[in-house]
Amino acid sequence: MTQCRQLSFSLLLFALMACVGLNAHASAKSDTLGRLKEWRERTIELNRRAEETQRRELKALTTASLKRDFSTPAGKDAALREINRPLNEIETADGDRTEMSARLKIIDQLIFAVDTKFDVKASASSVSGFLEGQLMDLAISDLAEPGTGQWWKFLTQAAIGLREIAEPGEDPIRFLESYTRDSSVLNPRSVIEIMESRRYVSD
Repeated sequence: MTQCRQLSFSLLLFALMACVGLNAHASAKSDTLGRLKEWRERTIELNRRAEETQRRELKALTTASLKRDFSTPAGKDAALREINRPLNEIETADGDRTEMSARLKIIDQLIFAVDTKFDVKASASSVSGFLEGQLMDLAISDLAEPGTGQWWKFLTQAAIGLREIAEPGEDPIRFLESYTRDSSVLNPRSVIEIMESRRYVSD
């Protein structure tokens, strides 16, 4: 009878531990998805601001006046400034929007990966380790067609950064957002530069 009670208690304890593990995993998945979606919203807002800049500067061009005295250098310079300033602002904003579009595509793929692949079997690994693997998978996909990859250099170095630079216990999503802001996707900085800059700031 005592053995039966001990066995029942052991089974109950095992079931409770399994339930706690599942709940902890579900919470990790939910939290990770939530932080990724918040990062996505912040990126959308940056894109919206760049789009507003473009609209504002395009409107400025519709009222630009080239009625200047072109016989003098000052008159010509004033006309050039009136045209070139908004053109440069529009070009910069266009580059920003292209970068934000690339970031959004990567974030969306990470959201999809966490939602569909971060299951019970993956619960033994950390969120950081899971994301590192997904970044490398995305890099492999980006290199599938020779000469067409655009993001692989950023993706591979971001994965290395997540493993080598992020502090123990640091939020991996916040780290990736910060890394992306410091590096950029389309013109990535070296992971060594990012590491050195983080160390300088922390010192």
